[in-house]
Parts: sequence; C-alpha cells; structure tokens
Amino acid sequence: MEHELTFRLATKDDLPDIIDMLADDKLGAAREKSLEALSLNYSKAFEIISADPNHELTIAELNGNKVATFHLTFIQYLTHHGGRRAQIEAV
Repeated sequence: MEHELTFRLATKDDLPDIIDMLADDKLGAAREKSLEALSLNYSKAFEIISADPNHELTIAELNGNKVATFHLTFIQYLTHHGGRRAQIEAV
C-alpha cells in the first residue's frame, strides 16, 4: 500500500479535528475541551492565528486522513544579524 503524507494550512473547518488531536493525551485532556460545540475561544484564537502572517497552523494528512497538526510562530530577533526563527507548538 502506498502512503502519501501531505501538509497544508489549516482551515476553520479543521478546528474540531485540531482540538480533538490536542486533547488526545494526558496533558491535553486536562486542558482542552473536545466537545461537539467548540468554545468561542477556540474560534477567536483561530481567527487571530490565521490573520497573522507570523503564524502557520498546519494539518498533516496521511492518505487523506488528518493525522497530525502543528503551529509555527515566526519570531524576529536581533541576534544573528536580525535573523528570524520559528517556534513549533501544538504537535
């Protein structure tokens, strides 16, 4: 069987699946609320992340099934001659 792993930017429609993934471990289950009706806080946060060019919320799909997510934040620094770095969260 051939496996195809793809990455794409998340859309608002992905939000329930992202919250389910974030809540799918001991730590995440204690802080996230994976419910049918998502909290407005998640929707507001998604809108802020999506509108900011320094953030990328990504979905990984394996054979068309959502299997992972991560959030990149690009940070401007003065070090390294004004270089930029990326911080990865919500893996």
